[in-house]
Amino acid sequence: MSIWDVPNVDAQPELTIECWGFIRVINDWHLSGYVPRNLEGRVSSAIVALDLEGGRVETKSGRVYRLMGAPGLNPDAEYVLAQWLAIYGTDDYEDITDEVVARERTFVTPD
Repeated sequence: MSIWDVPNVDAQPELTIECWGFIRVINDWHLSGYVPRNLEGRVSSAIVALDLEGGRVETKSGRVYRLMGAPGLNPDAEYVLAQWLAIYGTDDYEDITDEVVARERTFVTPD
């Protein structure tokens, strides 16, 4: 398997993501999952706004992800996450999916 740069946010401003989850790396939250449109695993830039009720996640890049279905695991997404962590030189992350889903359903992530 390999990884590649994602299309520019202007080309794909909104994407649906399935088998999704949230991770915390240092103080930033990121969305990880599988993007069916591109047939690829994905790790987002830092999350700036999250609306679980509406199934909407906005990231620092300006891209909007629509959450499809329940949180879950996908082999492509897990592979991309491992490679993404290696590129950024860390393995210090925390899966915060259960914590985030259990919280208030709509909020903006702290600065």
